[in-house]
Amino acid sequence: MRRVLIWFLAALFALAAVGAIVTMFAAYRGPQSIVASVAFAAIFLFVARHFAVLALRWRRFLGPAQRLQAAADMSAVTELPVVDKPVKLKLQPGEVCYFQAEAKFLPDGDQGTWMTRAPSFAGWFSITNQRIAMGGLKAFTVPIDDVRGVVSYRDWFGIYLRAAKATLLLTMNEAYRIPRILELMGISSAPTSQPESDDGDEAEYEDEGEYEDEAEYEDEPEAEYEDGDGSGDAQEAAPPEAGPDTIQK
Repeated sequence: MRRVLIWFLAALFALAAVGAIVTMFAAYRGPQSIVASVAFAAIFLFVARHFAVLALRWRRFLGPAQRLQAAADMSAVTELPVVDKPVKLKLQPGEVCYFQAEAKFLPDGDQGTWMTRAPSFAGWFSITNQRIAMGGLKAFTVPIDDVRGVVSYRDWFGIYLRAAKATLLLTMNEAYRIPRILELMGISSAPTSQPESDDGDEAEYEDEGEYEDEAEYEDEPEAEYEDGDGSGDAQEAAPPEAGPDTIQK
């Protein structure tokens, strides 16, 4: 229903832009009227494009309870999945991609308040047999030997990626799949209730230039994500507690 409303708003502002252009020719009152009509048309087209992009990128996240159940169901997976054609990732000889998803990297951790949001950077998150990589403006690559596992963030709304040099916070769809994939790769999360740090210092891992330019992935507002069970993820985030969210071996 929300997606239909967004499409309606996009069409409405597009029609408003057309109306401004028609008015410019139908009621010519000099150069000033042309400038005003063009300005209004440009604004309406910009807003229409914004709503159209939101509608096209609409994704429906599972609710917290559904994500926890999906994480539990992943125990039945016994073989590593293979991504045949990963997006914007140049595989090295002998490298195989097991997981990829559009994600947001929060380099400063979950430090937002009720008035401000923690800065985040969008890109493609990938897991291969050689590394874990994040593309985009804040790209990083973690050698697979440095990966220590993951911890749930907001009931698998995202993950704390535990590495040898840093703990990195990312949010993405289907994050609940990652622990089982790592477990099948022989990597289990450490038996601790919370990550060692929340600051997510990505400076320890430099961009190796494996990703192409991803400027087209804008930092999308969370409002476009609809919680599948209506319970939402708007509650204050906290480091995960010990329990079924933490994969142990």
